[in-house]
Parts: sequence; structure tokens; C-alpha cells
Amino acid sequence: MQRRQFNALTTGALASVMLNPWQQALAQGAAFKAGTDYMALPKPLPTDVAKGKIEVLEFFWYNCPHCNAFEPALSAWSKKLPKDVELKRVPVRFREDFEAQQRAYYVLEALGKVEGVPALGVGGRFYVDGSLAGSMERALQVTDFLLGEIRKGH
Repeated sequence: MQRRQFNALTTGALASVMLNPWQQALAQGAAFKAGTDYMALPKPLPTDVAKGKIEVLEFFWYNCPHCNAFEPALSAWSKKLPKDVELKRVPVRFREDFEAQQRAYYVLEALGKVEGVPALGVGGRFYVDGSLAGSMERALQVTDFLLGEIRKGH
């Protein structure tokens, strides 16, 4: 076997071992599925961004350990966002004494999700969370996919 062939084969094999399953699925062009990886809302909700922009909302609670663990991944992801995407963070209210932290209760209620955080709303049309996507890191990948779908007009 020639050295170039060997290098090509071993590089490909090594890359497939190093990529996690979601990266492999994305690299192979696998689509995410509504009802499995995310929820499509029956009626789009209004968004609060300029025309031509896509709004992504992160729903969180300040004392949530899952939200705190998700923060570094979300922060890194947000630094790579295209100019047509606007990320907004929305604190959630679960009890009366969280009033000062809460601004998104009615959005979550309309989505039928007051049940958990962190969660993401995309373009007023989709809802993604770690339970649906399998993890919050994968939820960001699903969000990237949904941003592309919105751009295509789907």
C-alpha cells in the first residue's frame, strides 16, 4: 500500500473515531426530525427582532445547575453566530419569589413548556431543549439546523 493511501485511510478512520455521533450525522448531511429532535409550534409566535433577522431565545433560571453547565457551550456558540441571528436570554419564573428574574413566563406557557430549562426558542417557530435533542450541546446543533431551515423559507 502506498504511503498516501495509508495516510488517507488512517486519517479518515481516525477522524471518524474522534467525531462524536452528532458531528458524524451532521457531516453526513443527516436532517433532524420534528417531534424527535425539536418541536415545531402549531402557530408561529411573534419575534422581537428587525426584519431579516432570526431570533433565538434561551430560557434559563439563574439557580439552575443545568443552565449553568450549558452556559460555556452556549457562550462559545453565540460568538460564531451569523449576522442574521440574534440571541436573547430570557430568565424564567417558576415561583412567586422569582418575580425579579422572570420575563418569559407567557412565552413558555404558550409553548406548553413551563417544565424545564435550559431551553431554546428559534425564530418564534421552534422549541428545542436537552430532553428533545438528547443534550444541550446537540440542541445547539439542532438550532443551527433550524436556522438554516428558516433561511430557506421552511
